[in-house]
Amino acid sequence: MGVRDRIIAIANQELGTGDNRDTSDIHELDKYFIDTGKSIAGADTTTSWCGIFACWVLLKSGLYVSWTQKIFDPAKTQVELIQAEGGDKGKGIRPGDVGVIHHRIHHFVVVQAYTGSDSLITIEGNYLGRKHDCIRRSYERTRGGLWYYYRVLPN
Repeated sequence: MGVRDRIIAIANQELGTGDNRDTSDIHELDKYFIDTGKSIAGADTTTSWCGIFACWVLLKSGLYVSWTQKIFDPAKTQVELIQAEGGDKGKGIRPGDVGVIHHRIHHFVVVQAYTGSDSLITIEGNYLGRKHDCIRRSYERTRGGLWYYYRVLPN
């Protein structure tokens, strides 16, 4: 299984039992915070965690990535930053990449990028900027909404 297939499989394993799963116990999120190095104490009630979730998926897929100050650490990654807004317009985004929209700087894992279409299917944590009420969600976005994305290397 290739790295992109592993990324998608791991993200899919994290989907809740329903499309939108609520939680009253933030400790379900601890693994994302601890494994990515965001916090040795685990999750807290103040930190948005969409990028932490995406970074965790890449780590579990075998990529060497690090979460530092809300961005993948370029010195330690196997991803390449691609400017979508004003750049390639998201044309190069592929399944397994991590997309980012400008609104609240929201990160997500791309699980499907349709050829000849603007549509992307994503798996997201911290959906719509809510703190901890939605664990994971599958969602449809468009390439046109991308601000930038992280291309997973090797392709």
